[in-house]
Amino acid sequence: MMMMRMAAAASRATAAGQTAVRSAAMVGSFARMSTMPQMTLAMAESFAEEHQRFLSNPNMVYSQQLNAIKTQMASQPTNEKWQAAVQVYLGCQVNCMINYGFRPDEQGLQNFTEQFQRLRQSQGAGSSLSAAVRETWHTLLQEAFDVDTAQLPSFTVEQARDITRAIGQKLQSDACHQAIDRAVADLSSSATDQDRQRALLGVITPIQMEVASSFGLEGEQGYVKMQALLMVHSDDSTVQYNTMAATMPLFTRAGINVGGAPTA
Repeated sequence: MMMMRMAAAASRATAAGQTAVRSAAMVGSFARMSTMPQMTLAMAESFAEEHQRFLSNPNMVYSQQLNAIKTQMASQPTNEKWQAAVQVYLGCQVNCMINYGFRPDEQGLQNFTEQFQRLRQSQGAGSSLSAAVRETWHTLLQEAFDVDTAQLPSFTVEQARDITRAIGQKLQSDACHQAIDRAVADLSSSATDQDRQRALLGVITPIQMEVASSFGLEGEQGYVKMQALLMVHSDDSTVQYNTMAATMPLFTRAGINVGGAPTA
């Protein structure tokens, strides 16, 4: 799910996102909904506010899960911590969207995402809705990685396009492909999609960190800042295209079953 994780688009394709949806799908009465609501701007703004509040409230399980990434996963690889953070984000998103009539399954999440993104695009980058999305990702950075978001650079959409383009060029290199092939070959025959995803992320995360560094974002904090900043621009069609074009072939190469649309 790269989640910008590689980018928002790839995030939804990972096992983490699928796990979050399956967990929420245990709410049986909602899973049986047969129709999808039409999202209004007021609904989208209310959802974004609720999503951010659930992630930041220390009494909510989502905030506690993000804090556990910071306190209990400190020695884990950067990509695994980012993956865990995005899984919390998606789980909270699914839980919140139920309140607006969307089913807690893959179809419901895709429908919600498409409507939410269309509203973001129609409102423009400076809208209150985009500001709310940005605040939500800032909350995730603060809670899970102790990032001082007051010092967070403000990427323009043009910079986001440049970053995803640079990442794409490196991910499509022969050296990257060979490294993925070796990582997957080292897995057992019973490896799951999640095992393959972990192996894939182990290859591409250092590449993404190298690109982040070239844009002045150093180390682990630079990497997660880059990911969150790209998420803020995940509604841009060029950012979406660059991300999907770069990452989807790698999921296929690693033998990972992918599907779905980018998350809000």
